[in-house]
Parts: sequence; C-alpha cells; structure tokens
Amino acid sequence: MAVNSTRAAPESTYLRARDAFLNVFSDPVRGRRNWQLAAFGLLLVNAFLAVSYQRLASTAQWTPYIVKVDRFGQVVYSGPAEKTNPADPNLVAYTLRQFIGNVRRVSSDPAAQMEFINGAYAHLAKNAARYVNQHFSDPANDPRVLGRSVSRTVTVNSALPIPKSNTWKVQWTEEDLPLQGGGAATRSSWEAYLTVEIVPPPQPTTDAEWDKFYKNPLGLYVVEINWTPISTGEAKP
Repeated sequence: MAVNSTRAAPESTYLRARDAFLNVFSDPVRGRRNWQLAAFGLLLVNAFLAVSYQRLASTAQWTPYIVKVDRFGQVVYSGPAEKTNPADPNLVAYTLRQFIGNVRRVSSDPAAQMEFINGAYAHLAKNAARYVNQHFSDPANDPRVLGRSVSRTVTVNSALPIPKSNTWKVQWTEEDLPLQGGGAATRSSWEAYLTVEIVPPPQPTTDAEWDKFYKNPLGLYVVEINWTPISTGEAKP
C-alpha cells in the first residue's frame, strides 16, 4: 500500500504578517482614495458653477416693460414688451413714413437738412438711391437749394401694402412756405410706390456700424421707388 508523502507546507510567518497588515490598513487606504476622487469631483463642479455665475453676473439681464396710460394718466395696460418681427407691417409702415418725411422735407437749417438726407439715404438700396440722386440733381428739387427760399413740411396720410408683393403705396401732403416776401403757402398731394427688402443688420461693433444701426435698426431698404404728384400748387386756405 502506497503512502502519500506529500504534506502541506507550513504557512510562512511573513505571509501571515502581510495578510494581517492588509486587513488592517487596506480598507482605510481605499477609503481615502475614494474620498480624494469625490473631493476632486466636487472641486470641478464648484469651478464650473463659479465660472457660470461670473458669466451671468457680467451679462446684462433686463426685460423691457411697457406701461400705457390714457389721457387722464390712468394705467390701461402694463406688461413685458414682446419681441417684434422686423417684417411686422406696423414697423414697416412706420419706417416708410419716416423715410418719406426725411427724403421730401425741406428745412432752412443746413444741419437739420443734412440729418434728413442722411436718414433717408440710410434706407436706400442702389437702384432707389439712383432715382433719388437723379431727382435731387435738378436744383429745383434739391432740398439744400430749396431751403434758402422755402421750408416744407410733410404729412404722411397713409402707408398701405400692395397684396402679395413687397411693394407699398404711400400717400402724403406737402406744404411749402416761402421764407421771404410774405408769399402764401402752397399745398400739394403726392403718392409713391416703394418696393422694400429687409436685411437684418449684424450686431454693431464699431462706431460707424452703431451709427448705421441707429439710422436703420430694422435693416429695411427701399430697392425700387417711384413717386408722382397727385395735385400741385394749391394755395393753402
């Protein structure tokens, strides 16, 4: 009968010491590492929040608010202003009324007259600007020349869109008042057909761009223009 002579080797004292050491210190070491990772994650979150708060603080946060009152001073409406569409017909009509007033008005003050002209040309595309230049090339129509002898006021009566097109019909009344000689004021009626195009301007970054933006914030341009008198030379009653 064979006898198995293989015996289990006695466990080393050093191995037992290592196991005892690991049992005592490995868990705290792993725990410390986990806490370090958690602290590092919180540090990243805090850094992100700090940058976000700083960005929000440096950005203006405001909401336009409208308060409408009647002629007695009583509030009839209040609420935040809504963002408007540049193609809103009311805005287009208002801009065209301003344009006609600027391009047809005559002032005896040269500085004021140049403001009117510059305001008008800010809304003129190339073809329309050519039309106005040709009109002003006649001294009888040049407002800078006319301003030496007369002043002209412009009252826009209507600005209506032509259905299914980008063209508007504008009607207005002009009143010319001689500056010298005591002559009578004359009144004339006019109408124009204006084809418009809206090109929203980019965010201004320079003084020149801001000046252009202030003159034409909607980016509305008259690309074709044709005006004609309806009645002329009527003496004001």
